Amino acid sequence: MKIIVQEIEPLNKVLKVFGSVWKQIEKPKVTAIIPAFNEQKTISLILKVLNKTTDIDEILVIDDGSTDNTSAIASSFGARVIKHKKNLGKGAAIKTGVENAKHEILVFFDGDLENFNTTKVEALLEPILSGNATFVKSTYSPETGRVTEIMAKPLLKLLYPEASFAQPLSGQFAAKKSFLSRIDIPKDYGVDLIALLEAIKSGEYITEVDLGVLKHRHRPLAEKSRMAQQVAEKILQNAGFLKKHYDLILFDLDETITKEKTLDVVSKKLGFHDKLVKLRKKYKNNKKTVSEKQFLKELAKLFKGHTKRQVTNALEKVELNPYAEEVIAILKQRRFEIVLVTLAFNPIAEYFSEKLKIETFVSQKLQEKNGVYTGKTIFEKKYYSKTCEQNHLLCKGIVLQKLAKNKKIPLTKTVAIGNSINDACMFKKAGFAIAIKNDKLDEKTIESANVCIDSLSELLILIN
Repeated sequence: MKIIVQEIEPLNKVLKVFGSVWKQIEKPKVTAIIPAFNEQKTISLILKVLNKTTDIDEILVIDDGSTDNTSAIASSFGARVIKHKKNLGKGAAIKTGVENAKHEILVFFDGDLENFNTTKVEALLEPILSGNATFVKSTYSPETGRVTEIMAKPLLKLLYPEASFAQPLSGQFAAKKSFLSRIDIPKDYGVDLIALLEAIKSGEYITEVDLGVLKHRHRPLAEKSRMAQQVAEKILQNAGFLKKHYDLILFDLDETITKEKTLDVVSKKLGFHDKLVKLRKKYKNNKKTVSEKQFLKELAKLFKGHTKRQVTNALEKVELNPYAEEVIAILKQRRFEIVLVTLAFNPIAEYFSEKLKIETFVSQKLQEKNGVYTGKTIFEKKYYSKTCEQNHLLCKGIVLQKLAKNKKIPLTKTVAIGNSINDACMFKKAGFAIAIKNDKLDEKTIESANVCIDSLSELLILIN
């Protein structure tokens, strides 16, 4: 017996060593993802800690349109950096991280943590690496902030009584890529909460880990207010009370955003309104012999000798429709992509793009020489169509298709807003078409729209 025992002890040691090595071989690989927006003051600490943590195999920093040195600092620590051209929101950054991560186990950390260490990382990862959970939430001290206590917890208690977590809004969590890839990740705040609610619905094995004291960079009240609004929207959307179906909104300009035709105001101010009226009459009476391209060439001649400053000064007299600025500002806060699509020449389109701070699509530009318009126009041929149902040189339906494709947004998630037959092709291609009522709204346009509204303010109810 003594001999057997003596032989078994060394064997046990060998087995322990072998088991340890085998565990390392079999250990799932982990990608750490840090969504970051202007976090140059704190991100170096996060990356130092992650580089020291043996469980982390890849570090991925998603720079969400930072204007500081976040990307450069992240790269200097060996992180793989993917940069958004503009700020799209925390959810969009997390989605980019999920799509680009190399490994199945993903762990997420905010980029503004001020007291971070390897113990916290290991504690968060342990349940998912050991197979005891498939989704790991964190809680920490101080346990909750104002957004959580005043808004999130009461709503969750009412709508999801089973989601009784100490810190439902924690940005520190771990999950599997296969799970996160199949859920609809929102663009802005509340993405971690939505991931938790989807995990509950999907029957994931969920656990909550206490990370002790965890401090975030102080954020101004205005930002917390915006965060609270977005989180509330996400909870209500997930519960079925607010359904956000759309991502891209296309606005027509004349008599949709503005009260009147912008060209009328400009022509009166610059002194060529009578010529414009004659040109329109000529085109209307001779559509079979005068093409739209010929009309635009003749129209460009009316601008000859004028400057952009003169056009801009004239446009300051244009009245917007009631609530236009306020509605567009709120839709932007809701993280919709908004594009102004108009047949107007570039100085007109660009003026309202800058005024409303939205993207604009420009199809024809007035040629300039020494700051003065020459009377010639430059056409963007790639948007022309020979198959447009309305026989337009520029088909707004094709514009919608190409914009959606470039932004990787399905047509079903697009909204078109206009007021005339010029918008009919765009209406037919959009996921949701909205016509603004006016005296000139024809039956064909009404038929191609899903709904007609009296005021732009109604958009805030229709579009979520």
